[in-house]
This record gives sequence, structure tokens and C-alpha cells, in this order.
Amino acid sequence: MDNKIEDLLKSRIIDMTGNELVSVIIYAASKSDLTKVGSSLPALVYGIDGLARLLNVSTATAMRMKKSGIFDPAISQIERTVVIDVQKALLLMHNNYINHKDDDEQ
Repeated sequence: MDNKIEDLLKSRIIDMTGNELVSVIIYAASKSDLTKVGSSLPALVYGIDGLARLLNVSTATAMRMKKSGIFDPAISQIERTVVIDVQKALLLMHNNYINHKDDDEQ
């Protein structure tokens, strides 16, 4: 481990600069096993209610998000049956958040 990171891990967050805090967060994220996070989630959810439960939002919000097209690559729909690939949906949501965040900064 880098000496600078070791020193930062021993210091208080309030004493860190923004760049130092980002360095610590990136270091921690690189050391964590992200596959464990997704293992407790189901592979598929069904319907708008399933999407709403997955995202912890109301069914109206889930419907609005579905209609916006964010989740189109993750959704299979035959007539009235909606099947959503959870991993794809979460990845698309994350990418959408990052893209909008970058737009706001400019």
C-alpha cells in the first residue's frame, strides 16, 4: 500500500482535502468485492411493481422511468408482461446518473 494512502487512512476526514478524500474512496472501492453486492439481488424482476421495489420508488415513478427509455435495453416486453434484467437495469441507471452528473458540471 502507498505510504500516502496509509497516512490518509489514519487521518480524520475533516482534515482531508477533496482530492485526498477522493483518493481514499477510490482506494477503498478498488479493494472491495463488488460481486458480493449484486449476489443478493434476483436476476429478473417482473412488472412495474418489481421495478419499483428494486429501485425503492413508487410505481408511478417506475412507470415514468420506464417510459423515459432509460431501461429499454434491460426490458423485455411481450404484450402486457414486462421482464427486467436487474443487473442491466442497475448498470443503465448508474450510467444515466453519471452522464447527467457530467452534464450538470459543464
